[in-house]
Amino acid sequence: MKLTLDIEPEENPFEDLALILFHTTAPNYTFVDDLNHLYRLRLARQDDLQLDGALYPFFSYRDNLRRLDIHLIERPSQPLPANAPLATLWSPSHKMLLLQGEDAQRQADTIVAEFSVLPPAPPTDDIAATARHQILAGLHAAFTPVSALHPDAELPPTATRKARREHADLQQLVTSILQYLDLKHPNF
Repeated sequence: MKLTLDIEPEENPFEDLALILFHTTAPNYTFVDDLNHLYRLRLARQDDLQLDGALYPFFSYRDNLRRLDIHLIERPSQPLPANAPLATLWSPSHKMLLLQGEDAQRQADTIVAEFSVLPPAPPTDDIAATARHQILAGLHAAFTPVSALHPDAELPPTATRKARREHADLQQLVTSILQYLDLKHPNF
């Protein structure tokens, strides 16, 4: 008798995941309020996320209409161990936005584009669009750069050892965050 196990290959943990790093030290509550107004979100404060022996301020929102889970994590201002993932790239008070869902990458691309280049001003009679544009203009004036992070990207064979280490650190950090979310916030 011969038994055959039909085992599914392990899913890619980074599938349907988009990450944006906001290089800003703006207070998290004002930054979250701006994101909520700009992108019609309802990010709300949750219990701090525990990673690397530190507490990371944490905000979450489940958008049932767009079928997206959205999480914002702020790097704590207290010092982290030198070997903490992305210790050099993710500075204290910078914020990471994780979008999970089928439309995550498209939404992330929209956010990165609007933070990279200020869209033209809308007609002055469109009050809502004008208010939205003023928020974006304020973020541009405060010089709020963004970086799209791609933990699932394949590095070229010519990548430096430092680039490979940073990429491995990014993958480790995102995997740790996703595991933490699965364990502590199963509703997301």
